[in-house]
Amino acid sequence: MKIKVCSLIIAIIIILCALPISASATASNVSIEKTLSNQVVAKTTFAQEMDAKIASRIENGDIKNFDENEVNHLKEQYTFATSKEEKAFYSSELEKFGIYIFNEYIDDDSNGFSDVTLISPYDDSNASINSLIGSFPTSSSSDVTVTIPTVFYDSVVKEWTVTCGGQWKNNNYKPYFGIGKYIGDSDAFGVGYTHIQSSYSTCVKSAYAYIADQNGGNRITTTNRSDGDGANGFGFRLPDQLKTNPDESVMYIGYKWYGSCTYDTYFSYYGCLITGYYIHTYSNAEIDTISFGISDNIAGVNASISNSSKSFSAYSSDLKWGNW
Repeated sequence: MKIKVCSLIIAIIIILCALPISASATASNVSIEKTLSNQVVAKTTFAQEMDAKIASRIENGDIKNFDENEVNHLKEQYTFATSKEEKAFYSSELEKFGIYIFNEYIDDDSNGFSDVTLISPYDDSNASINSLIGSFPTSSSSDVTVTIPTVFYDSVVKEWTVTCGGQWKNNNYKPYFGIGKYIGDSDAFGVGYTHIQSSYSTCVKSAYAYIADQNGGNRITTTNRSDGDGANGFGFRLPDQLKTNPDESVMYIGYKWYGSCTYDTYFSYYGCLITGYYIHTYSNAEIDTISFGISDNIAGVNASISNSSKSFSAYSSDLKWGNW
């Protein structure tokens, strides 16, 4: 009899161990796993769909030969496009090379638009002042527009490119009077990653950035990042300056900025929010250091600036890099 009772008790214990854990505990675990997995599902699904599309197009011979200059130009134009029609045009041109825009995949209604307004070239034909020392107007983040970052996927080489940019809305970058061309320390811009939900061993393939004047004719470019290793973001610093044309008009090289960073295929497993930033300095302000991955900071970016009252920072809206 005792043997039977013991056997029954053991059987009950085995059954209880085999049953699922409580509903609340299960729900909690599933919720955490779902939150983490959803960060990558949109990107991996997007990549798989684009890979299938390009495979079909290659098989049919419907793909353009890669032209780096043209592709970079189209990415820039898409980043600064201000209407759905413009976005659609540059998107279709990029698709001919097998390059697709992730922003469109996650938000068909807005296409990842920021509040950029189309700005006509600035006419400064009466200006005659450059600045080494002088008096500057007070400027702030309201004087510029920072575009929402864009993510491009190259389905041919399986790489991701994150771009950022922005431009001035007015002439508050210009001193009231002064001598020379120097108008302050280098300006800084880039993107920061926050609310990171998954790990990624950063592999940055390439980078590119420029600042340009109102008409885009004068540029200062770089292929080297100034800040960040790519894991928590990336940034550039370029020296803005004034340039006097033969007709005595003054152009501001720094009126418009653009930056890009290209990652390997495993960037699709990185879940986070992507935010563009811009830091403008003038007069005697100087950027000492810029750090990424800082908790509770917008874009996770912190800048140490000497004479910071002569500077300001501006940020874009967030791009959700995954499902949130």
